[in-house]
Amino acid sequence: MLLRTPLMSLVLALLLVLPGTAAIAGPSTGATADEGGAEELSTAQAAERTFTYEVQTRGQVAADPGAFAAIAREILGDARGWTLGGSLAFQRVSSGGEFNLILASPQAVDDAHEVCSPNYSCRVGDDVLINDRNWRDATPAWREAGGDLTTYRQYLINHEVGHFLGFGHFDCPGAGEPAPVMQQQSIDLQGCDPHGWPLSWERDTLGERYGVPVHDDWIFVDVLRGHTHRDSIHVLADADITTGYPDRTFRPYEPISRAHTAAFVHRALDLPAADEHHFDDVHPDNVHAPAINAVAEAGVVSGYDAATFGPDDHVERGQLATILAQAYGLEAEQAPTFDDVPGDHVHADGIAALSEAGVVGGFGDGTFRPGAEVTRAQLATMLRGADPGL
Repeated sequence: MLLRTPLMSLVLALLLVLPGTAAIAGPSTGATADEGGAEELSTAQAAERTFTYEVQTRGQVAADPGAFAAIAREILGDARGWTLGGSLAFQRVSSGGEFNLILASPQAVDDAHEVCSPNYSCRVGDDVLINDRNWRDATPAWREAGGDLTTYRQYLINHEVGHFLGFGHFDCPGAGEPAPVMQQQSIDLQGCDPHGWPLSWERDTLGERYGVPVHDDWIFVDVLRGHTHRDSIHVLADADITTGYPDRTFRPYEPISRAHTAAFVHRALDLPAADEHHFDDVHPDNVHAPAINAVAEAGVVSGYDAATFGPDDHVERGQLATILAQAYGLEAEQAPTFDDVPGDHVHADGIAALSEAGVVGGFGDGTFRPGAEVTRAQLATMLRGADPGL
């Protein structure tokens, strides 16, 4: 049994050093070894690679496990991180994952192995233990360096999962530079600036390990290479039809609202400013009020009635078909052929027009599902298909 001293805990915290597969070493680090971890693939096997993980809790934790899982999913799916822009992916499963992402109490971290410490997080084999106290408050060293909690959580997930992927620890390359994500930033920034994402050379190192390319040609951090609607989203971004959100996300799976749809169409058509304000439920100071008024005045998007637009309501597939048909002057030559769209359906003409133009199709069961919500990514593809200039 190895007797642990406080100094030993400080040095060995965050990385479990045990006999096993050699881990990736970096500048100013010695060789490290890990027990377990991800299996390295040959180049022929690894055109892309998905790692599965299970989310668990251990001990009595104060953070919300559901919120923890959601934040971790965003971090693990980010183009700036270990996805390498789309070559690698991380998929949560209910059981049997390749690693366990565990929100653990300080005592549970300490109990996980003799080299773990209650003051930090730790990776033990296929268990990635995230210290609940640090997840909620960061560490004194991080706070003293001016780091914020959002960035710390990015660092913490990327650092500990980085150990699972085969990395050891790196040192600060120079005062004032961004810290490598595999630096022990929870303990000492060594003069580096707090940083939550792997540096380019860390990403390159991981790409070489798994024989996959590193993709940096992303516009939004949550739209990776290989995403079904990626090209359409990038086309709209290049045309200044969308800028995404301030946090550099596009949120492709989020249902799109009527207000956002009006904004997309307004920019795509480059409509002139409206002469008057049209809807009582759209405040004149609403950021989307100019777009809503413009598309309404142009006859592209109608309100529910003369005074109601419903800016926060989600757009349905049938509604979007009518909007795009009106926006681009698409007309149907025959009635829609979908089992759930009768000829007298309110959106029958728009659905038939977009279907005949090849902009949108139905589902394998012969339905169109006109009442289904439209995601932001789906709107990007449908708008691109309807607009001949995109």
